[in-house]
Amino acid sequence: VQAVRESLGLGGRNIVLAVGRLSFEKGHADLLHAVHALPAEVLRDLRLVFAGDGPELLPLQKLAAKLGLGETVVFAGLRK
Repeated sequence: VQAVRESLGLGGRNIVLAVGRLSFEKGHADLLHAVHALPAEVLRDLRLVFAGDGPELLPLQKLAAKLGLGETVVFAGLRK
C-alpha cells in the first residue's frame, strides 16, 4: 500500500478512491462537484483518486481543472 501511495504522490493524506470505468452514467462528475464543495481545511489533507479509464477521462480532467481541484484529484489510470 505504501508503495502505491508513494508512486501516486499521495503521502499520508486521506484518500477517496473511485475504481472503475470512467463513463458518464457512473456520476464521476457529481463526485468532483461534491469534493469541490468541501471546506478548504478538508481539501488540504484529501486526495480523490480515480483508478480506471474510459470515455469520460478527458472531460473529468477538464472539470477537475475548471473546479480548481488540480492538487486534489489524481487520475491514476488503469491499474492491475
